[in-house]
Amino acid sequence: IDYLFYEKNIVRDVSRKKMSVVHFGASDASSASRVIHLRDADELADAFNGPKCVILMHWDMCGHCKAFLPTYHKASVEYPSLKFYAIEVESVKPESSVPSHEFFSQSGVPRVAAAEHGTVKDTVKGNDGNRFYKLLKALVGVQ
Repeated sequence: IDYLFYEKNIVRDVSRKKMSVVHFGASDASSASRVIHLRDADELADAFNGPKCVILMHWDMCGHCKAFLPTYHKASVEYPSLKFYAIEVESVKPESSVPSHEFFSQSGVPRVAAAEHGTVKDTVKGNDGNRFYKLLKALVGVQ
């Protein structure tokens, strides 16, 4: 059983699916998060090589990550044309099949990559909501 923590709420994930959509504190279905939680480097590689997506690398014990999560989940609803993924950095082992881009070997969290078919288009490091939304707009082609 995996437990995912968010703002004092515990979400129990017993589905055991390879990837699962994680909903955090949504008051109704229309405001539910669309973030897909990745469990390992293989899932990360699959997401990275797919269509336009946003990948969040975070650490469960990081205060900046916890502060950024509501922004990330809100954006997943506001940009339905994009896939949103999140992976906890401790899920990615150095010897695993992590994509070779430098973004995945950097230190510091939270960090976000806008990717498409194995190419990183842009990155944001830290809890910078304004820069994050600029990244999203650029990815969907909005000025």
